[in-house]
Order: sequence, then C-alpha cells, then structure tokens
Amino acid sequence: RAEWRGGLPRVGGSALVCGFYLNELLLKLLPREDPHPRLFATYEAALAELAAGHLQAPVLRQFELVLLTELGYALPLVREADTGDAIDPAARYHYAFDQGPRRTPTGPLAQLPVVRGATLLALADGRYADAETAAEAKRLMREVLDHYLEQRGVESRRVVQDLQALDGRREQEND
Repeated sequence: RAEWRGGLPRVGGSALVCGFYLNELLLKLLPREDPHPRLFATYEAALAELAAGHLQAPVLRQFELVLLTELGYALPLVREADTGDAIDPAARYHYAFDQGPRRTPTGPLAQLPVVRGATLLALADGRYADAETAAEAKRLMREVLDHYLEQRGVESRRVVQDLQALDGRREQEND
C-alpha cells in the first residue's frame, strides 16, 4: 500500500527512466503490504538525487544494494566466501549468488558471473573509479537481480535499449 506524500522533486529525462526502473524493482521483488521503512527512505533519497542531476549509476547501484539487503539477500563484497580473506582488488572472482565471491571455479561455479575484486570493493564503497568498474558493477548487479527476479524481465531495461536503438538510428540518418 502506498500513499502520495507530495513534495518530491520532479524527475525528467533519463532520470525518469531510472525512477521507473526503481519502481519496477520494488513492485516485482517486494511482497505486498510488507513495510520496509529503510528501503523507502533510500528510494526517496534516490529519486531526489536523480532529480538533482547526480550521476545515475552510483545512485542505482546503492539502491539495488539496499533493496537486496532489505530482502535478506545482502551481497558479501569485501570477503571471499570460501576463506573469509579480504578481497584482492587485482584478483578475479566468480560471484555465487547465495554465497558471495569465490576465486576457484569448480562445477557450476564456472557458470557464475566473473568480476574483478576492484569492482566488488567499489560496490561496497559506492565509488567507481573508472568506466570499466562502473560497467562491471552494473553487469554484476543485473545478473544478481535477474537471479532473484527468477526470470521475470525488467521492462524498463527494454525501454532504455529501445530508446538507445532509436537514438542510434537518428544519428545514422543525420550522417
């Protein structure tokens, strides 16, 4: 159950699509009438940051992490699942959805997302030093969320892809 509180800044442009994405995650992952005060405070803060023109990727990753934590799926990001050792920024890890980062691929682990330690630490800190780290963090979060969505697609992602394809066609026509 939701009630309009008003007073939130208007979100437009690509930030509006990001807001739709946040809404869709809430609708698809939260049980009805299950209160999550911390999550909705994070949601409100994310919308305000998007409306204020903050970089979208860090806002979205922070919201996704809080959402998963509130649902009981907090992502271990700073310690290896098998050993408890600190994540090595230079190492590559297979991310086991229900366990965390693991160095050695065995059996079904080879099918799991592979991510650099630096990206795991960036997610934990909410700071993305470069485009590669930001893109890898986005890819990992997409795979983790898809796992918990149990193959229920995220339509706002498709909308973004369609808009990007449309922009690409316009650029080609103008060349």
